[in-house]
Amino acid sequence: MLSIRLLNDFFLPRRYPTDIRAEDYAGYASPGQFLDSAEARALNKHLAHLTTERADAHPKGWSIYDMVRRAHDAAVTFVRFLASPQGDQYRPDMDLQSRIQTCERIESDMRRFLKQPKET
Repeated sequence: MLSIRLLNDFFLPRRYPTDIRAEDYAGYASPGQFLDSAEARALNKHLAHLTTERADAHPKGWSIYDMVRRAHDAAVTFVRFLASPQGDQYRPDMDLQSRIQTCERIESDMRRFLKQPKET
């Protein structure tokens, strides 16, 4: 859940001067956050604050697959940007296409494991 929160924050506007954000990459059009405001607020509250709700140990009904799928989709747009001519200046020394294929396989395996339909 922390990784989903961090990736969602990457696509938000900068709040602090030291934040690393999608807007730092010239030529990349950020899709914006992929979590809705209520999800982001609930994640922030659950991860960053000791609250009575959290202490009561009531299981949270997170839509894990849906959140991970949206995180995956947002991340893939950024990796595809890095693989494009516009992202060349930021490209790490690695095979990005194989990374995208690995992410696609993970998403597909998770979808099958959780018995989720393929989104079109």
